[in-house]
Amino acid sequence: MKKVLFALMLVVMGNTFTAPKAQKNKNMEITASRISESEKKEIENAIQNEVQPFVNFAMSSGISEVKKQFSKETDAELFEKDYVISNSLKKEIKEKYIDEIVKFTLKGIRPRVVIKKVNYISQNEAEVNYDIKVKSLGEFWNIIELDEETERKIMKKMGIKDENQLERVMRSKGNDELKKKYYYIVLEEMMNFINEKAKEFKDEENFMEDLSIIVKKVNGKWKMENLGDNFN
Repeated sequence: MKKVLFALMLVVMGNTFTAPKAQKNKNMEITASRISESEKKEIENAIQNEVQPFVNFAMSSGISEVKKQFSKETDAELFEKDYVISNSLKKEIKEKYIDEIVKFTLKGIRPRVVIKKVNYISQNEAEVNYDIKVKSLGEFWNIIELDEETERKIMKKMGIKDENQLERVMRSKGNDELKKKYYYIVLEEMMNFINEKAKEFKDEENFMEDLSIIVKKVNGKWKMENLGDNFN
């Protein structure tokens, strides 16, 4: 069942992580300009801080679609047919999984602004062409199985000897709190496991690309203009 839980988790992440298509301005010509690494980093940080709320909103917009994925058809995979679990508890468990997975997606795979070209209009004004990159989701398929140590942790926290005892609990009436505890512990351990593994991920992919923005230096600091146009 844990493999199924991981697969469902990735479905949620995939739907939540669907990016809007960036509009490319074919008439705009951006030429490479000489720019110091420190100034480039300053502009990237300024754009990053301003862009983050827009990107979070774009990623969160897939949540309603995600909830549709958790239909009765999905119930049959998440909750095995002979498991005796009430509909209200199933609903509570699914909502908990969605919330935690979306939180991980927004926090754990933080978008990164990468400047491609800068065209100086004047000393204190520039047009910046940039991409927004994220860690590649493809790498998550490589960690689809919990290791034995994590499985032992789950059983220990449950106060259960082995999977046979767990199966007997799941197939019997009552014990709702224990059943809920199992799903919540599995979720907690999954998130801990994946958060740890995600630190090792290096590959990135474009979340949005070929975006452009006007930046102006005001009182020695770069400020954004027309940022909202990138996300319309």
